[in-house]
Amino acid sequence: MARTLSTTSRLIAIASLAALAACARPDPLTSVPTDNAVSKAVTLSPSDVSIEIDPAAGDAADDIARSLELYLDEIAIATEGGAPTRAIVRIDDFDVVSNTTRAFIGRGTEMSGEVKLIDANTGEILVPATPISVDARSIIYNDDFGVITRDRAETKAQKLSRLFMKRARIALYGPGV
Repeated sequence: MARTLSTTSRLIAIASLAALAACARPDPLTSVPTDNAVSKAVTLSPSDVSIEIDPAAGDAADDIARSLELYLDEIAIATEGGAPTRAIVRIDDFDVVSNTTRAFIGRGTEMSGEVKLIDANTGEILVPATPISVDARSIIYNDDFGVITRDRAETKAQKLSRLFMKRARIALYGPGV
């Protein structure tokens, strides 16, 4: 006689597989290129961050900017005697994909862009444009499995925005800051 799993058992199995995959996958925050991180003392307040959204984002541009603005403090830094700087965050692509659609097209919710840091007084580029990309799989591996199983675009956008800004911080200052 064949035995079938209950819905609860299936969910537990899926969560277990996701946890195992998370153990095998490196921390997504450490995969940010940091070779160009600024090496001198700098100061950056949230008001010194500008967000640029590619015009191709269309109607979603304002929503993307609002989500990113929630996490401006992720890249703020205050170093005593540091030079004033300005960060430019540019989003080139942002797609919120439902779980159903993801099964058909083979990709999920993702955000990509770049961040750079310039000296506010001289305009000198301190950290050249560094590409950053985050996707919904990164959220799963950061212990937010429930966000992916629920199909809420606003929550996914906020989680991706926070992760994007954390990666921007690492790209600008290195992993130890």
